[in-house]
Amino acid sequence: MTNFLMLQGNMGKPCAGVCPVRGHSNVQSDRTMGIWEKPSATFLDALKQTYDFNVPRQYGYDTIETIQAMAQGQVKVWFALGGNFYRATPDHRATKQVLPTVNYRYKFPLN
Repeated sequence: MTNFLMLQGNMGKPCAGVCPVRGHSNVQSDRTMGIWEKPSATFLDALKQTYDFNVPRQYGYDTIETIQAMAQGQVKVWFALGGNFYRATPDHRATKQVLPTVNYRYKFPLN
């Protein structure tokens, strides 16, 4: 894949380099590994016992809940670890409207 992208002249251009994400964010990553965004109390207890730290018990937001929370002013800081949140969301217009309302770092153009 990298060789093909280099032949096309993609390397070094903004948003045109290698991106190993297939589909949109986490299509295969977390589910393939057996991780769920809302782990059971049993799993969290095992993490605490194994790694000796207090595991947070409150769940975060899923994608739609994140966009809604941003729109309601409940999110002050947001960051993404890979993927293109803006393009992967089901409602690009709503996402484009709320991203500027939070302190965020995003490398993809919102167009």
